[in-house]
Amino acid sequence: MRTTRIAAAVVAALLATAGVVMVMMYVQGADERAAAELEPTAVLIVTDEIAEGSEAVVGTNVELQELPSRAVASGALNDLGSLNGKVATSTLFPGEQVFAERFAPPEVLTNDAVLIPKEMVQVTVSLTPDRVIGGKLKAGDTVGLVMSGEATSEEDEGQAVSFTQTILHGVLVARVQAVAPPEGEASDQPPTDAHFITFAVTAADAERIVFAAEHARIWLTLEREESDISGTGLVTLENVVAS
Repeated sequence: MRTTRIAAAVVAALLATAGVVMVMMYVQGADERAAAELEPTAVLIVTDEIAEGSEAVVGTNVELQELPSRAVASGALNDLGSLNGKVATSTLFPGEQVFAERFAPPEVLTNDAVLIPKEMVQVTVSLTPDRVIGGKLKAGDTVGLVMSGEATSEEDEGQAVSFTQTILHGVLVARVQAVAPPEGEASDQPPTDAHFITFAVTAADAERIVFAAEHARIWLTLEREESDISGTGLVTLENVVAS
């Protein structure tokens, strides 16, 4: 009996010791896991809004920051090497982590995305297809804006004088949205559906475009690199006939 009691005590002591060791190992493992989750990990963070169609540039709109590893999302980038020549497919906002799948080559973007200079503003006008190169205009094209309307002439005692003049050259088309024509419209009739054309311009030029849209009519001319845009000026009935 005495031997049995001694053996039982020894076994109990061993089990207690093993239990303590296991608890200590678990605690140590938990500490190591927690430390690993808190270990600083470098990741690219958006610091300034990256508009759709724009590039990510370290020091301009993204920067490398260290976050606890548990806060870094799977797939987040720590360098821009894989994004060379690519642009954002949607707007990225400050605080977001940078992912490769949010970028693509410019040529695969939809009609709604072109590279817009950051200093530019955007303004939209509604035009019928006959004023929009027959409705064949697309984002990324460069156009001239021709304003045509009437103005009061002091020389002609307040009589309205018709005029036409190109007011802007080299305007970037940022977006083209076509509105479908009414159902049942005959196919042999001229198209009457509206096109919403968004331009990327300076703030001063945006005012000129709005004025033209409010008080006259706007026509667009498609301008290529080789287009000769010289010789434009104010056109009235008098100088049209004279020419």
